Amino acid sequence: MVVLIAAQFVPILGCLVGLVFVAAVIGITVAFPPVLVVLVTPYLLAWAGRAAELRADRTAAELGYGPQLHAVLSGWQEQGADSSRADDKLLARLMATHPPMHQRIRELEKFAAAAG
Repeated sequence: MVVLIAAQFVPILGCLVGLVFVAAVIGITVAFPPVLVVLVTPYLLAWAGRAAELRADRTAAELGYGPQLHAVLSGWQEQGADSSRADDKLLARLMATHPPMHQRIRELEKFAAAAG
């Protein structure tokens, strides 16, 4: 009986802990703005790395290596090089330095279709 009553309050307690954590992070970043830079910088660098990788793929396609790059990326995807990323949590996906294979292949296909 006690377990059932306690189980009803677990989601409420989880929400309260989450709210306290969010409030603490907001309070710290308002009081000390450099903390925000320290917290956000790794994610921005990872995003910039993924964007740079897509630009490099586009440049390779512009130089005429698009079909070869598409074949290599498709081959890696067929071998399962990207299958473990599907199970990654949000934090791991945000910190990834390369975009997923399917995104790189799709971007190459869009570029090839636009180039004509």
